[in-house]
Amino acid sequence: MEYFTVFWNWLTNVLTTEFFAALAAGLTFLVAWRQHVWNKKNYLASVKPLICDFLHRDSKNLSLSFSISNKGLGPAKLLSYEFELDGKGVSRQVVESFMDNAFKRNFYYYLVEMSNLSSLSTNDRQLVLSVEFQGEESIEQHDRDSFHEFNKQLVKRLKLIIQYTSVLDDEIFTYKTTPLQSLLDESN
Repeated sequence: MEYFTVFWNWLTNVLTTEFFAALAAGLTFLVAWRQHVWNKKNYLASVKPLICDFLHRDSKNLSLSFSISNKGLGPAKLLSYEFELDGKGVSRQVVESFMDNAFKRNFYYYLVEMSNLSSLSTNDRQLVLSVEFQGEESIEQHDRDSFHEFNKQLVKRLKLIIQYTSVLDDEIFTYKTTPLQSLLDESN
């Protein structure tokens, strides 16, 4: 019987030690795996791009520029770049026609062309649209009127929609022009 007791004590000590060692190894693996998942999520969040816009208007010199920039921490790869006029998707040529119809003389305008091969690095700025008075003559009232009317129509009717992704992740983000309420109030 003593032999059986010695064997039993040895068996329970060995099994108890091995059981808790295996349990500790399993828990260590689970904690390490969870830390890996959290680190990956944190890393991907730390390199997300964020496209923002900037509208500059100079009513004295009759100039306007609209640009976008990537204020995120990672590069933005553009998937699509589209204009909407009155809520309908339109081509670059329709936007050019919209600008042509707004000005009768002495205005120079620029409109960028981008594609799904374009990208924006961190803090990269891209001029999308600009309009400037380019006359040798002085600025006349009808020039001011057409410029201010174009400003109103631009804010109310024209939108830019960009779908983009990070180069490190497949999550798709969407940027859409959202005018400030003060600009919308001006355009009414």
